[in-house]
Amino acid sequence: MADFLCKCCGAALNVQLGKSTVKCEYCGVTQTLPRDNDDIAANQFNHATDLRIKGEFDKAEAIYENLVASYPNESEAYWGIVLCRYGIIYENAPDKNKKLPTCNRTMESSILQDDDYRSALEYADDEQRMIYESEAAEIDRIQSAILKIARNEAPYDIFISYKRTDENGERTVDSLIADEIYRRFTKEGYKVFYAEVTLENKLGEDYEPYIYSALESSKVMLAVGTKPEYYNAAWVKNEWSRFLKMTKKDPSKKLIPCYKDMNAYDLPEEIMKLQGKDISKIGYDLELLRFVEEWFAYNKRSAPSRTVQQAAKPSENKEQLLKRVDIFLRDGEWMKADHYCEKILDMDPECYQAYLGKLMSDVNCHNIPELKGSEICYLDNVSFKNALRYGKGSDVNELKEAACDSAYRQGKYMLENASSQENIDRAMEIMLLLTEYDYKDSRQIYNDSEIYRKEFEYSHALAIMNRAETSEEYISAGNRFKSISGYKDSDSKAKECFRRSTGAKAKRLGHKLKLILFFILDFVIPVTLFAIINAVLRLDYVDSISPFAAVCSSVLLGAATLICNFQSGYLYSYLDLDVSGCLVKGFYACGNVLNAMMLFLVAPLIAMGNFITMGTAAIVGVAAMIVGIIAARIGYNLGG
Repeated sequence: MADFLCKCCGAALNVQLGKSTVKCEYCGVTQTLPRDNDDIAANQFNHATDLRIKGEFDKAEAIYENLVASYPNESEAYWGIVLCRYGIIYENAPDKNKKLPTCNRTMESSILQDDDYRSALEYADDEQRMIYESEAAEIDRIQSAILKIARNEAPYDIFISYKRTDENGERTVDSLIADEIYRRFTKEGYKVFYAEVTLENKLGEDYEPYIYSALESSKVMLAVGTKPEYYNAAWVKNEWSRFLKMTKKDPSKKLIPCYKDMNAYDLPEEIMKLQGKDISKIGYDLELLRFVEEWFAYNKRSAPSRTVQQAAKPSENKEQLLKRVDIFLRDGEWMKADHYCEKILDMDPECYQAYLGKLMSDVNCHNIPELKGSEICYLDNVSFKNALRYGKGSDVNELKEAACDSAYRQGKYMLENASSQENIDRAMEIMLLLTEYDYKDSRQIYNDSEIYRKEFEYSHALAIMNRAETSEEYISAGNRFKSISGYKDSDSKAKECFRRSTGAKAKRLGHKLKLILFFILDFVIPVTLFAIINAVLRLDYVDSISPFAAVCSSVLLGAATLICNFQSGYLYSYLDLDVSGCLVKGFYACGNVLNAMMLFLVAPLIAMGNFITMGTAAIVGVAAMIVGIIAARIGYNLGG
């Protein structure tokens, strides 16, 4: 029986053979199960569930689409598409006793009218159908509430998408740039959606209605980023990917990647082909402002229907316009090239050259050889698909071969040099696109996606294990090996990590015992010596003590304190990586202060015996204090 992950919390489910529903032991949610439970299907379902829980809705939906193609009677595949389409993530209810769906992708149409939802009901058994209907009703209620709020919001001109905080909770450079852009465009009279300001009065509320309303009404999105991983952050990607889909339905919308300190080729694949702006250049704000102004002006001019535009210049013919397109492409005037391609399509909606021109404009290629050698995967580009549909002869075959070859090389490279799970996910998306053209072994590679994922996890866990020093690091590596149980020697590696974790705990306990021992040496013994010598020097027969005995006592106390200072410094350095820094630093500081005080007080005590003057004693005390601190520093250096 294949293993499945909980759709709500991601935990492993305890599935009984022949059952189509199961209750999660961890979150308590009763949920539906796939009926097609072979290992390949289970791996794909689990991968899609993991991606959806992380907010990677588009990637998850692509996997569910592939499952529908392979298992057309599987209700769970259709239901998975629905969950991704509406951006469903399950969160704890206020009473913490159950999970409730939250919608992160609002749709105008009701889920109850969704074709995939109806397909899920069609292929479900009675138990599954009851759960689907209950969840769909709740999602529809949430969607209606979101739309009610969204429809009362004022429209926006520009939406700024950015990552506000980094992994440490600190504000990112991206947010500072977004703030500059917001102020500049607001000053120019644009109504800008900028979460930092727009949502500041919405604390404690669901942000989705306001985000959805702004995405729907905005004509331009400025996607700001300084690192590839910031563009791929779940909620940032949720914003720009939704807007990107809207641009395909509404040509008046424009998504502009605004990147800094990174190469355009480091942008996510989906937006790499768009005309972006490098905002690391001086005066970027003026250039960006001019670009946005041109876009708004262009859309105002192109508002009349295409038939009116066509009638305005009857003398224009397709050949002349194609020449203009070629000139614009060579000059890098991508927007103008795209505009003229649209003019051509008004005359001839099946013009292969116009779709080819739009494709080159989308991926910023100046000519056909450059397009064929492009490192950008454009298999999912609408213009590329239309070019294949309406083209004829060898040109079309060469274009398809070049596109598939480029995408295949990129996918293989990402798999072989993957530095994160996202690289593998993107490579698999490319392989999924290639399966439509049955290109080379892309289908086999895609079916082996779980193997690639496990191999990456195995390598990552092995790297953590090899460099681990603390118990926590060994446990982390062990849990990673445990997550891919059965793959290679993961089970034995997991046991080895947990065994080493126990050893690391014992070693750490040994360090703490050493700390206690050094503490005794550093404080108890010197204080005891000090008390003894002080008692001896204060006896009534102090005059009978010989100078030699007093000096010996002083030397003995001084040597003890110097040694303890040395030990204190050594201890601080030796245990710094394994023991709480505050604790060790506290002992170190207190040790220095107390030892210095003892050395400083020895001189007055000796002076009581009339062996040296008080002034000389003070000088000796200060010198002793300095020597003690130096001893501690030497111990610290040696300990390091």
